[in-house]
Amino acid sequence: MKKLLIALMVLLPFTSLAQNTETNDYFTSLLEKTIENKLKEMGCSYEYINDEAMHFKHQGRSFIFATDDEDVNFVRIILPIEWDGSNRRLTLEALNNITKSTKFIKANIMDDDSVWFSIESQIFRMSDLENTFERYLRILHSGYNDYVSEIK
Repeated sequence: MKKLLIALMVLLPFTSLAQNTETNDYFTSLLEKTIENKLKEMGCSYEYINDEAMHFKHQGRSFIFATDDEDVNFVRIILPIEWDGSNRRLTLEALNNITKSTKFIKANIMDDDSVWFSIESQIFRMSDLENTFERYLRILHSGYNDYVSEIK
């Protein structure tokens, strides 16, 4: 899992070249506090990977919650799965089926050693995130379970 987290740190931008306004900084801070509170409420442990991403555990699986300094309303929840690279065609077909049939999920092979299930969203009010976060996690868990069933 450490290898996967290191790869995520490289793939997710560390800093932004864009100038942040005080409003953007405030929104980002509020977004981080909201997600921290939600994770605490759900009993999930978490740690920051960098300024734009945190790692957390939910129901035994590792997730990444990521933001984007250049688009403060954008959030991404990622369920990364280590993948051995075997049967690429079957894996691509399964991921394509999941992306087509499951609301919100984007499923991809990343760097030939992991599969990512992700949900990307625009958040304009903290209540948007508070009201959808657990649903997004259920959808990601379900997508993963469908993937496992499909590749067997």
